[in-house]
Amino acid sequence: MAMRTTMAEVRNDPQGLRRAGRRYSRSAGQRQGAAILEFAVVANVMFLVILACIEFSRLVMVQSLAEDAAYEAARHVIVPGAVLSEAEGVANRVLGSMHVTASSVLVQPYRGTTLQSQIDEDTTEVRVVITIPISNITLFTPKWVLPSRNIVKRSRLFTERYKGFYDGSGS
Repeated sequence: MAMRTTMAEVRNDPQGLRRAGRRYSRSAGQRQGAAILEFAVVANVMFLVILACIEFSRLVMVQSLAEDAAYEAARHVIVPGAVLSEAEGVANRVLGSMHVTASSVLVQPYRGTTLQSQIDEDTTEVRVVITIPISNITLFTPKWVLPSRNIVKRSRLFTERYKGFYDGSGS
């Protein structure tokens, strides 16, 4: 049967309290082992959160880059005399700044609502669609986590074509 110590007995015998406290305290080696175990548990979760933050920030950065590449490609191709292959080159150059390769760069010239095969003087708008598979850009995420997801960004710009000749006469 364990003996209980009352406060009065503790006041009368301070040495007894010190001895009782030593009896229940842990040694320095046991405390260090507990700290290492706590760090081992917490560190795994902390590293997982840090890697997830890096991965998601890279995905957001590539989404923004794909949007910029689609815009730059469309902007380059609305100029008179441009060809479709130039737009693909511009898009791949912009994406290449972060070592990203697009699986497809689709450039669609339109005359009104009709899709054309080439850009000419009658082209009224240009649409650029860039598709990048997420599996091509992930660093830490295994390919089986997001296997069939794609980043798809679109840009649509209207051409500015002047069909007349301004002679300066004002009429």
